[in-house]
Amino acid sequence: MPSQKPVKPRPAEVEDGSGRELRAMGLFVRQVTEFRLALALHNDPVRRDAMIQELAGDLAKDALQLLVVDLDKDEHGRMLLEHVKLSLTRLSPGMRPVVMVVNLEGRVEYNPELAAAKHTDFLASANLHRELFVAACPCPLVIWMTEMLEQAFVKQAPDLWHWRSHVFDLRTRRMSQSQGQDEEGVLIGSDDQRIHPGVRVTKLLEELAAYRANGSRFDEMRTLNAIGIARQQMGDARLARHDFQAVFEIARELQAPGWEATALGNLGGTLAEIGDLELAEISFAQALEIARAVQDLKMEANILSNLGIIRRRMNDLPKALEYHEQSLSLARLIKDRKTEGTALANLANVHADLHDDRKAIELAEESLLIARELGDRRGEAGALGTLGVTHRHLGDLQKAIDYYSQQEAISREVGDWRGEGRAIWNSALAHGAMGRHEEGRSLARNALVIYKSLGHPLARDIEAFLNELEAA
Repeated sequence: MPSQKPVKPRPAEVEDGSGRELRAMGLFVRQVTEFRLALALHNDPVRRDAMIQELAGDLAKDALQLLVVDLDKDEHGRMLLEHVKLSLTRLSPGMRPVVMVVNLEGRVEYNPELAAAKHTDFLASANLHRELFVAACPCPLVIWMTEMLEQAFVKQAPDLWHWRSHVFDLRTRRMSQSQGQDEEGVLIGSDDQRIHPGVRVTKLLEELAAYRANGSRFDEMRTLNAIGIARQQMGDARLARHDFQAVFEIARELQAPGWEATALGNLGGTLAEIGDLELAEISFAQALEIARAVQDLKMEANILSNLGIIRRRMNDLPKALEYHEQSLSLARLIKDRKTEGTALANLANVHADLHDDRKAIELAEESLLIARELGDRRGEAGALGTLGVTHRHLGDLQKAIDYYSQQEAISREVGDWRGEGRAIWNSALAHGAMGRHEEGRSLARNALVIYKSLGHPLARDIEAFLNELEAA
């Protein structure tokens, strides 16, 4: 896929980007129609209230009602989940809700120098009830807080904090410009994979609006593709599918076959995630034909890898091996270490399915070395997950759990909700096999929340597993 040039921010955005962030928040709450948690950082309560009032007026034009939970007005000491439920009873007919929580500071006292927090039951309760928010709040939930309170939130409600999909920086004074630079002082583009995908989507949507206003179709296509990738990494396959379909249509319009193949390949990935394997395979096959026509060996290697994944999911393991071996050969031919690492990991997965566990471990460890060499955190998480599966096959359940824990931590760090769910679910299976039914049950419930939110068919298997544990 063509590289994207970093987009330099305008000087005014570096000094104070709160206006831009507020617009991004508006885009976020308009697009989300189910539970998603966002954090809004601020340092000026007066300015915060003015921004909420401004946003409420804009949203009302689109039949969205902003429901504010003011914790300073809580006379009954209710927990956060109760407040959210009560706020939704104020929803007017025909309106779609957006819930915002303000004045968290009144419920938590935090001293970072002492690393201590008072009144931790409020945040701890929110963390404990995190699974219930999905059903109780089928809409965006935005919690406003100061930077200091965010530290308390991380410590006292770590699991709920990891569920955040967006963080909006609405402080009236920005931190150093170096926040948008790498260690060598080079500006980081909004599509840079080092940035959390939730943050990338926020920035890229703002850029997309500008490109559309300017009529720049190529930049619109490129940005839509980056948005789709970020959404897919967050587990929003259905939204990403619409982005990639739009990329394909613009590529056709611009007569850009390389981008057509890119879009078809990405479409195949989203179709596979929502369970439509036959359509996914057709999309990948069309992409492969174009990649070969334009002689793009890197793209060809990646598409062969995806075809192998589809064949594996169809239980055609010999064909899956064939595709992954072709992908590995091409990756080594063009000396593409990242694609090589991916092919090795995919081959390891197929060998694990064939219960050739020693070979699977050898391949996964080689993939892990490459991922760590390149700083590829997603690749590292995938290799760790495969090592967990193979060690579970070998009966070393505790070692498998250790690998899953590492996979879960990295997946959370990079915003890969799907990978996090996979690690938690596999860990639940391992705990269940060890007779640790309570731990397995708790982990399975957490995995179920993630997979249900993603609309993933595996949710049914997890529910069956929970029913079995209940009967045990």
